[in-house]
Amino acid sequence: MALSGLGAAYTVGGFVLLYSGYANVGIKDTLTGFLKGTAPTPVPNPLTVGVSDANSSSTPAASDGNSNIPSSVGSPTAQGTYSATQLETLWVLAGGSTSLASTMSKIALAESGGNTQAHNPSGASGLWQIMIPENDAYVPGGAANVYNALDNARAAVAIEKAQGLSAWTTYTSGAYLSEP
Repeated sequence: MALSGLGAAYTVGGFVLLYSGYANVGIKDTLTGFLKGTAPTPVPNPLTVGVSDANSSSTPAASDGNSNIPSSVGSPTAQGTYSATQLETLWVLAGGSTSLASTMSKIALAESGGNTQAHNPSGASGLWQIMIPENDAYVPGGAANVYNALDNARAAVAIEKAQGLSAWTTYTSGAYLSEP
């Protein structure tokens, strides 16, 4: 993925952080906007800066004094599943609250075992078992993207904000508590 603007990338704690050089926009706002899929107006004559995939599943790097904004979750395991730490990072990367990252990671593990391709005959799909078609409006790009890890996480963030944690039966039943 590329951003427009003069830029620089640097590594902190195993994550590649990016400053895109947007005019009159700080690094925190640039990254937050990028992660949410919005972009400020770029400076004239932009250069392209690529985001390197940091293959790390360590704790998200602090981008400022108030929050942790990671830039990568790394690759899933050979079995195609994400670890608890990777799911926490994915949740935050998708715009979720850092205070809920651990809980939402446990919910994803209880719902799908961390498998992006998990599917329930009821229509629940992906990491956080998003119900399709009822919730496909929450999935960026619609139901076709429900198995995309980041889009599924973004849908989970939107659902959590709209419906709360009780949207997941593994939360209401307490099943998520048995996950690491």
